[in-house]
Amino acid sequence: MVKVLGLLSDGYGCSGGIAQYNRDLVSALSEIEGVSLYVQQIHGVEGVESVVPYEVSHSRITFAVAAFRNVISFRPDVILCGHINFVWLVSLANLFAKARVWLQIHGIDAFESPGAITFHNVGKVDLVTSVSRYTRRRFIEWSRLEPERVKVLPNTFDVALRPLTRNDLAEDLKSRYQGKKILLTVGRLDPREAYKGHDLVIEALPELIRKNRDLVYLVVGTGEDVHRLKRLAEDKGVSEFVEFAGYVAQDCINAYLSLADVFVMPSTLEGFGIVFLESMAAGTPVIALRGSGSDDACQDGSLGLLTTHESLVEDILSSLNTNPSKDLAQQVDEVFGVDRFKRHVRRLLSHLERAT
Repeated sequence: MVKVLGLLSDGYGCSGGIAQYNRDLVSALSEIEGVSLYVQQIHGVEGVESVVPYEVSHSRITFAVAAFRNVISFRPDVILCGHINFVWLVSLANLFAKARVWLQIHGIDAFESPGAITFHNVGKVDLVTSVSRYTRRRFIEWSRLEPERVKVLPNTFDVALRPLTRNDLAEDLKSRYQGKKILLTVGRLDPREAYKGHDLVIEALPELIRKNRDLVYLVVGTGEDVHRLKRLAEDKGVSEFVEFAGYVAQDCINAYLSLADVFVMPSTLEGFGIVFLESMAAGTPVIALRGSGSDDACQDGSLGLLTTHESLVEDILSSLNTNPSKDLAQQVDEVFGVDRFKRHVRRLLSHLERAT
Protein backbone atom coordinates (compact mmCIF):
# COMPACT_ATOMS: atom_id res chain seq x y z
CA MET A 1 0.00 0.00 0.00
CA VAL A 2 1.30 3.43 -1.01
CA LYS A 3 -0.21 6.26 1.01
CA VAL A 4 -0.43 9.63 -0.76
CA LEU A 5 -1.30 12.87 1.04
CA GLY A 6 -2.34 15.70 -1.27
CA LEU A 7 -1.81 19.25 -0.01
CA LEU A 8 -3.62 21.35 -2.61
CA SER A 9 -4.66 24.95 -3.09
CA ASP A 10 -7.82 24.28 -5.10
CA GLY A 11 -9.75 21.11 -5.74
CA TYR A 12 -13.20 19.86 -4.82
CA GLY A 13 -15.78 22.61 -4.71
CA CYS A 14 -13.52 24.99 -6.66
CA SER A 15 -13.68 26.32 -10.21
CA GLY A 16 -10.84 27.06 -12.60
CA GLY A 17 -8.17 25.18 -14.47
CA ILE A 18 -5.91 24.39 -11.50
CA ALA A 19 -8.81 22.96 -9.50
CA GLN A 20 -9.82 20.80 -12.45
CA TYR A 21 -6.24 19.66 -12.95
CA ASN A 22 -5.95 18.70 -9.28
CA ARG A 23 -9.17 16.70 -9.43
CA ASP A 24 -7.97 14.91 -12.56
CA LEU A 25 -4.63 14.11 -10.92
CA VAL A 26 -6.23 12.87 -7.70
CA SER A 27 -8.67 10.76 -9.70
CA ALA A 28 -5.86 9.20 -11.71
CA LEU A 29 -3.88 8.38 -8.56
CA SER A 30 -6.97 6.91 -6.87
CA GLU A 31 -7.37 4.35 -9.65
CA ILE A 32 -3.88 2.93 -9.19
CA GLU A 33 -4.05 -0.39 -7.37
CA GLY A 34 -2.50 -0.25 -3.91
CA VAL A 35 -2.73 3.54 -3.52
CA SER A 36 -4.51 5.12 -0.54
CA LEU A 37 -5.24 8.83 -0.83
CA TYR A 38 -6.22 11.67 1.46
CA VAL A 39 -6.56 15.28 0.25
CA GLN A 40 -6.28 18.52 2.18
CA GLN A 41 -7.05 21.79 0.38
CA ILE A 42 -7.10 25.41 1.45
CA HIS A 43 -9.97 26.54 -0.83
CA GLY A 44 -13.32 24.99 -1.68
CA VAL A 45 -16.33 23.65 0.14
CA GLU A 46 -16.92 20.44 1.98
CA GLY A 47 -19.53 17.87 1.06
CA VAL A 48 -18.88 17.92 -2.68
CA GLU A 49 -18.85 14.52 -4.34
CA SER A 50 -15.27 13.27 -4.54
CA VAL A 51 -13.35 10.11 -5.38
CA VAL A 52 -11.27 10.35 -2.18
CA PRO A 53 -11.72 11.71 1.35
CA TYR A 54 -10.81 15.38 1.62
CA GLU A 55 -10.97 18.34 3.99
CA VAL A 56 -10.98 22.11 3.52
CA SER A 57 -8.91 24.39 5.76
CA HIS A 58 -10.07 27.87 4.63
CA SER A 59 -7.06 29.76 6.03
CA ARG A 60 -3.27 29.51 5.96
CA ILE A 61 -2.99 28.90 9.69
CA THR A 62 -5.53 26.08 9.83
CA PHE A 63 -4.04 24.64 6.62
CA ALA A 64 -0.57 24.50 8.24
CA VAL A 65 -1.91 22.95 11.45
CA ALA A 66 -3.91 20.36 9.51
CA ALA A 67 -0.88 19.53 7.36
CA PHE A 68 1.16 18.57 10.43
CA ARG A 69 -1.77 16.62 11.87
CA ASN A 70 -2.32 14.69 8.66
CA VAL A 71 1.38 13.95 8.14
CA ILE A 72 1.65 12.56 11.68
CA SER A 73 -1.61 10.57 11.62
CA PHE A 74 -1.68 9.42 7.98
CA ARG A 75 2.07 8.73 7.70
CA PRO A 76 2.18 9.21 3.91
CA ASP A 77 4.75 7.60 1.65
CA VAL A 78 4.26 10.42 -0.87
CA ILE A 79 3.22 14.03 -0.29
CA LEU A 80 1.72 15.69 -3.34
CA CYS A 81 2.44 19.41 -3.00
CA GLY A 82 -0.10 21.20 -5.19
CA HIS A 83 1.40 24.69 -5.03
CA ILE A 84 4.97 25.92 -4.91
CA ASN A 85 4.16 28.23 -1.97
CA PHE A 86 3.47 25.12 0.14
CA VAL A 87 6.97 23.66 -0.34
CA TRP A 88 8.36 25.10 2.88
CA LEU A 89 5.43 23.71 4.85
CA VAL A 90 5.76 20.29 3.23
CA SER A 91 9.49 20.20 3.99
CA LEU A 92 8.89 21.09 7.63
CA ALA A 93 6.00 18.67 8.14
CA ASN A 94 7.90 15.96 6.30
CA LEU A 95 10.42 15.82 9.14
CA PHE A 96 7.82 13.58 10.81
CA ALA A 97 7.19 11.33 7.81
CA LYS A 98 10.28 11.20 5.57
CA ALA A 99 7.97 10.85 2.58
CA ARG A 100 8.86 11.43 -1.07
CA VAL A 101 7.72 14.86 -2.20
CA TRP A 102 5.98 15.43 -5.54
CA LEU A 103 5.57 19.10 -6.48
CA GLN A 104 3.05 20.15 -9.14
CA ILE A 105 3.57 23.49 -10.94
CA HIS A 106 1.32 25.27 -13.42
CA GLY A 107 2.30 28.70 -14.71
CA ILE A 108 3.12 32.09 -13.23
CA ASP A 109 3.25 30.44 -9.80
CA ALA A 110 6.58 28.90 -10.84
CA PHE A 111 8.02 31.27 -13.46
CA GLU A 112 10.20 33.06 -10.92
CA SER A 113 11.54 32.17 -7.48
CA PRO A 114 9.10 33.24 -4.72
CA GLY A 115 12.06 33.78 -2.40
CA ALA A 116 15.06 32.27 -0.63
CA ILE A 117 13.04 29.93 1.61
CA THR A 118 11.17 28.44 -1.32
CA PHE A 119 14.37 28.19 -3.36
CA HIS A 120 16.03 26.22 -0.57
CA ASN A 121 13.12 23.84 -0.05
CA VAL A 122 12.51 23.22 -3.75
CA GLY A 123 15.92 21.55 -3.74
CA LYS A 124 14.52 18.86 -1.40
CA VAL A 125 11.73 17.85 -3.75
CA ASP A 126 11.98 14.38 -5.30
CA LEU A 127 9.80 14.98 -8.37
CA VAL A 128 8.37 18.05 -10.07
CA THR A 129 5.65 17.83 -12.70
CA SER A 130 4.84 20.78 -14.94
CA VAL A 131 1.80 21.28 -17.15
CA SER A 132 3.95 22.41 -20.09
CA ARG A 133 7.45 22.62 -21.49
CA TYR A 134 7.33 26.41 -21.13
CA THR A 135 6.56 26.29 -17.39
CA ARG A 136 9.19 23.57 -16.96
CA ARG A 137 11.83 25.69 -18.71
CA ARG A 138 11.02 28.81 -16.67
CA PHE A 139 11.11 26.79 -13.44
CA ILE A 140 14.46 25.10 -14.18
CA GLU A 141 16.06 28.44 -15.01
CA TRP A 142 15.73 29.71 -11.44
CA SER A 143 15.46 26.52 -9.38
CA ARG A 144 18.59 24.97 -10.92
CA LEU A 145 17.12 21.51 -10.40
CA GLU A 146 18.46 18.71 -12.54
CA PRO A 147 16.24 18.55 -15.66
CA GLU A 148 15.58 14.83 -15.12
CA ARG A 149 13.76 15.64 -11.87
CA VAL A 150 11.27 17.89 -13.68
CA LYS A 151 8.75 16.11 -15.91
CA VAL A 152 5.90 17.40 -18.09
CA LEU A 153 2.41 16.21 -17.17
CA PRO A 154 -0.01 18.19 -19.37
CA ASN A 155 -3.64 18.91 -18.64
CA THR A 156 -6.21 16.36 -19.64
CA PHE A 157 -9.80 16.48 -20.76
CA ASP A 158 -12.48 13.84 -20.37
CA VAL A 159 -15.72 14.73 -22.10
CA ALA A 160 -17.56 12.09 -20.09
CA LEU A 161 -16.67 13.80 -16.81
CA ARG A 162 -17.56 17.36 -17.82
CA PRO A 163 -21.04 18.87 -17.36
CA LEU A 164 -23.32 18.38 -20.34
CA THR A 165 -24.44 21.29 -22.46
CA ARG A 166 -27.75 22.77 -21.41
CA ASN A 167 -29.84 22.35 -24.55
CA ASP A 168 -32.20 25.21 -23.74
CA LEU A 169 -29.29 27.63 -23.40
CA ALA A 170 -27.63 26.31 -26.54
CA GLU A 171 -30.77 26.89 -28.58
CA ASP A 172 -31.24 30.37 -27.08
CA LEU A 173 -27.67 31.35 -27.96
CA LYS A 174 -28.01 30.06 -31.53
CA SER A 175 -31.17 32.11 -31.97
CA ARG A 176 -29.69 35.23 -30.41
CA TYR A 177 -26.53 35.20 -32.53
CA GLN A 178 -27.97 33.83 -35.76
CA GLY A 179 -26.07 35.17 -38.75
CA LYS A 180 -23.18 36.40 -36.59
CA LYS A 181 -19.56 35.31 -36.54
CA ILE A 182 -18.54 34.72 -32.93
CA LEU A 183 -15.09 35.20 -31.44
CA LEU A 184 -14.95 33.86 -27.89
CA THR A 185 -12.64 34.15 -24.91
CA VAL A 186 -13.33 32.41 -21.61
CA GLY A 187 -11.37 33.30 -18.49
CA ARG A 188 -11.15 35.37 -15.33
CA LEU A 189 -11.04 39.14 -15.86
CA ASP A 190 -8.51 39.71 -13.12
CA PRO A 191 -6.11 42.69 -13.39
CA ARG A 192 -3.32 40.31 -12.31
CA GLU A 193 -4.12 38.15 -15.35
CA ALA A 194 -4.24 40.88 -17.97
CA TYR A 195 -1.72 38.79 -19.89
CA LYS A 196 -4.64 36.61 -21.08
CA GLY A 197 -4.89 38.82 -24.15
CA HIS A 198 -8.39 40.30 -24.12
CA ASP A 199 -6.74 43.64 -24.88
CA LEU A 200 -5.13 42.31 -28.04
CA VAL A 201 -8.42 41.03 -29.39
CA ILE A 202 -10.25 44.30 -28.65
CA GLU A 203 -7.44 46.31 -30.25
CA ALA A 204 -7.70 44.09 -33.35
CA LEU A 205 -11.46 44.55 -33.66
CA PRO A 206 -11.51 47.80 -35.71
CA GLU A 207 -9.63 46.11 -38.53
CA LEU A 208 -11.57 42.86 -38.15
CA ILE A 209 -14.91 44.68 -38.29
CA ARG A 210 -13.91 46.54 -41.45
CA LYS A 211 -13.67 43.09 -43.06
CA ASN A 212 -16.74 41.59 -41.34
CA ARG A 213 -19.50 43.74 -39.85
CA ASP A 214 -21.31 40.67 -38.55
CA LEU A 215 -18.56 39.92 -36.04
CA VAL A 216 -19.22 39.71 -32.29
CA TYR A 217 -16.52 39.31 -29.64
CA LEU A 218 -18.05 37.42 -26.73
CA VAL A 219 -16.18 37.56 -23.41
CA VAL A 220 -17.13 35.04 -20.73
CA GLY A 221 -15.82 35.59 -17.21
CA THR A 222 -15.91 38.02 -14.31
CA GLY A 223 -13.41 40.17 -12.48
CA GLU A 224 -12.37 43.75 -11.76
CA ASP A 225 -10.61 44.09 -15.11
CA VAL A 226 -13.96 44.19 -16.90
CA HIS A 227 -14.20 47.96 -16.31
CA ARG A 228 -10.85 48.64 -17.98
CA LEU A 229 -11.71 46.37 -20.91
CA LYS A 230 -15.06 48.10 -21.43
CA ARG A 231 -13.28 51.48 -21.51
CA LEU A 232 -10.80 50.09 -24.02
CA ALA A 233 -13.65 48.92 -26.25
CA GLU A 234 -15.20 52.40 -26.04
CA ASP A 235 -11.88 54.07 -26.86
CA LYS A 236 -11.50 51.83 -29.92
CA GLY A 237 -15.07 52.54 -31.02
CA VAL A 238 -16.08 48.86 -30.93
CA SER A 239 -18.34 48.68 -27.85
CA GLU A 240 -21.32 47.51 -29.88
CA PHE A 241 -19.29 44.55 -31.14
CA VAL A 242 -18.09 43.38 -27.70
CA GLU A 243 -20.42 41.57 -25.30
CA PHE A 244 -19.38 40.77 -21.73
CA ALA A 245 -21.42 37.73 -20.71
CA GLY A 246 -20.18 37.78 -17.11
CA TYR A 247 -20.15 34.65 -14.99
CA VAL A 248 -21.30 31.49 -16.75
CA ALA A 249 -21.94 28.31 -14.74
CA GLN A 250 -19.83 25.28 -15.55
CA ASP A 251 -22.77 23.35 -16.97
CA CYS A 252 -23.33 26.18 -19.46
CA ILE A 253 -19.77 26.68 -20.70
CA ASN A 254 -20.02 24.03 -23.42
CA ALA A 255 -22.97 25.89 -24.96
CA TYR A 256 -20.76 28.93 -25.47
CA LEU A 257 -17.79 26.88 -26.69
CA SER A 258 -19.98 25.10 -29.24
CA LEU A 259 -21.53 28.39 -30.36
CA ALA A 260 -18.25 30.12 -31.19
CA ASP A 261 -16.72 30.11 -34.64
CA VAL A 262 -13.26 30.67 -33.18
CA PHE A 263 -11.93 30.60 -29.63
CA VAL A 264 -9.10 33.11 -29.25
CA MET A 265 -6.92 33.72 -26.20
CA PRO A 266 -3.60 35.34 -27.17
CA SER A 267 -2.08 34.97 -23.71
CA THR A 268 1.55 35.97 -23.29
CA LEU A 269 2.23 34.05 -20.06
CA GLU A 270 0.00 30.99 -20.26
CA GLY A 271 1.08 27.96 -18.25
CA PHE A 272 -0.98 25.68 -20.48
CA GLY A 273 -4.62 26.71 -21.00
CA ILE A 274 -7.08 23.88 -20.40
CA VAL A 275 -9.80 25.99 -22.01
CA PHE A 276 -8.07 25.39 -25.35
CA LEU A 277 -8.71 21.65 -24.91
CA GLU A 278 -12.31 22.29 -23.88
CA SER A 279 -12.87 24.42 -26.97
CA MET A 280 -11.37 21.91 -29.36
CA ALA A 281 -13.29 19.08 -27.69
CA ALA A 282 -16.44 21.09 -28.50
CA GLY A 283 -15.31 21.20 -32.14
CA THR A 284 -14.29 24.87 -32.04
CA PRO A 285 -10.91 25.86 -33.53
CA VAL A 286 -8.58 27.85 -31.28
CA ILE A 287 -6.02 30.60 -31.72
CA ALA A 288 -3.22 31.13 -29.20
CA LEU A 289 -0.14 33.30 -29.05
CA ARG A 290 3.07 31.46 -29.84
CA GLY A 291 5.77 31.22 -27.20
CA SER A 292 4.13 30.08 -23.94
CA GLY A 293 2.49 26.97 -22.53
CA SER A 294 -0.18 27.40 -25.18
CA ASP A 295 2.31 25.81 -27.60
CA ASP A 296 1.74 22.52 -25.80
CA ALA A 297 -2.04 22.82 -25.74
CA CYS A 298 -2.01 23.54 -29.47
CA GLN A 299 0.63 20.86 -30.12
CA ASP A 300 2.97 23.36 -31.78
CA GLY A 301 0.27 24.25 -34.28
CA SER A 302 -0.96 20.80 -35.28
CA LEU A 303 -4.14 21.09 -33.16
CA GLY A 304 -4.63 24.81 -32.67
CA LEU A 305 -3.37 27.83 -34.57
CA LEU A 306 -0.38 29.61 -33.06
CA THR A 307 -0.11 33.26 -34.01
CA THR A 308 1.98 36.35 -33.30
CA HIS A 309 1.02 39.92 -32.41
CA GLU A 310 1.63 40.94 -36.00
CA SER A 311 -0.41 38.09 -37.54
CA LEU A 312 -3.35 38.05 -35.12
CA VAL A 313 -5.82 39.89 -37.37
CA GLU A 314 -4.90 37.89 -40.45
CA ASP A 315 -5.11 34.58 -38.58
CA ILE A 316 -8.49 35.39 -37.01
CA LEU A 317 -9.93 36.30 -40.41
CA SER A 318 -8.48 33.15 -41.94
CA SER A 319 -9.93 30.96 -39.19
CA LEU A 320 -13.36 32.58 -39.50
CA ASN A 321 -13.40 31.73 -43.21
CA THR A 322 -12.13 28.16 -42.82
CA ASN A 323 -14.35 25.19 -42.08
CA PRO A 324 -13.23 23.55 -38.81
CA SER A 325 -11.88 20.01 -38.87
CA LYS A 326 -14.67 17.50 -38.37
CA ASP A 327 -12.46 15.26 -36.25
CA LEU A 328 -10.96 18.01 -34.04
CA ALA A 329 -12.62 16.60 -30.91
CA GLN A 330 -11.22 13.14 -31.67
CA GLN A 331 -7.75 14.55 -32.26
CA VAL A 332 -7.63 16.40 -28.94
CA ASP A 333 -8.88 13.29 -27.15
CA GLU A 334 -6.12 11.18 -28.69
CA VAL A 335 -3.43 13.57 -27.49
CA PHE A 336 -4.84 14.77 -24.16
CA GLY A 337 -7.45 12.13 -23.31
CA VAL A 338 -7.87 10.99 -19.73
CA ASP A 339 -6.69 7.42 -20.42
CA ARG A 340 -3.34 8.69 -21.64
CA PHE A 341 -3.12 11.03 -18.65
CA LYS A 342 -3.77 8.15 -16.23
CA ARG A 343 -1.04 6.04 -17.81
CA HIS A 344 1.38 8.93 -17.46
CA VAL A 345 0.49 9.42 -13.78
CA ARG A 346 0.97 5.72 -13.14
CA ARG A 347 4.45 5.82 -14.67
CA LEU A 348 5.40 8.89 -12.65
CA LEU A 349 4.34 7.34 -9.36
CA SER A 350 6.22 4.16 -10.21
CA HIS A 351 9.30 6.22 -11.08
CA LEU A 352 9.01 8.06 -7.76
CA GLU A 353 8.82 4.79 -5.83
CA ARG A 354 11.85 3.33 -7.61
CA ALA A 355 13.87 6.49 -6.90
CA THR A 356 13.88 5.78 -3.15
